[in-house]
Amino acid sequence: MELIIEQLVLHPWPFLAGKLQLQVSQSHHLHIDYQGENVQFVARTTTADYFNIEHMFLRLNEDTVNLTCNIALPLSSTLIPQQGKVDATLTTNR
Repeated sequence: MELIIEQLVLHPWPFLAGKLQLQVSQSHHLHIDYQGENVQFVARTTTADYFNIEHMFLRLNEDTVNLTCNIALPLSSTLIPQQGKVDATLTTNR
């Protein structure tokens, strides 16, 4: 199943407008893809009940933040670890 919103505008923040794609696989995993001029976000759920963030991009005025990563966030508070590790590449224009 797939839902596509070609132009999603968030008021009062029209600069965050973009295309939203939600896909549910046959194994019931959710894939989220949001692509705008100033915001980009790609994430999916996994079989282990985690929400994996794969890419985030944000542009505010002259500042940009670009994060390429594989950050797994648990969907249940009982799965939150005591400690962990984040592997990511963070790029800014500063």
